Amino acid sequence: MLKEKQIIFSFFGKERKCCVNLVKSRGSLFTIYYWNDYDFSVYASEGAICMPKWEIHDKWAAQIGITKETSDVVNLLSDFPEKSQEFMEFCEREGEGIILGLVSVHDFRRIMKIPKYLQVVFLRHQKGSEYVKAWYLHYVLDYIKMAPALTVEEILKRTEDWFERCEELEIIRDFVVGNAEGILDDCRM
Repeated sequence: MLKEKQIIFSFFGKERKCCVNLVKSRGSLFTIYYWNDYDFSVYASEGAICMPKWEIHDKWAAQIGITKETSDVVNLLSDFPEKSQEFMEFCEREGEGIILGLVSVHDFRRIMKIPKYLQVVFLRHQKGSEYVKAWYLHYVLDYIKMAPALTVEEILKRTEDWFERCEELEIIRDFVVGNAEGILDDCRM
């Protein structure tokens, strides 16, 4: 039997599929509801692996020149952010201000990507460009695995539409397009 990995959430009178994240900042726990940013429903049988194994992420990170150390940090942050002590401390220090800044502009689209946005801001400010590049690669590889009906070009377009344009994302776009066949073989096998 297939089980949906998101929950149904009623917002503005419409039922929407969304995910839930908890972010702790300055002693307060924020519950953040956000739409599935891959823009489709994710179904998986119980115990199924919905994302590429870290070995696949590491392989393609190495192909673009990202170190194993950087890949390890990003793998943990992307898949288990609550286990990244440095990220949790960042959220404790700066999360509230970042979240309030996004909420204050009343830009619903930006609000819905808070959990991923916090990760990118953390990496950009605390780690640097190579980590941001590794994060975008991880995100795109996950997306490719989770959306077998979409082409690589469609996934990259949606990723670019979802996130702000930056040099790191453009580098990942070019890399993924140039290595699409091998990446598809690894992520969709």
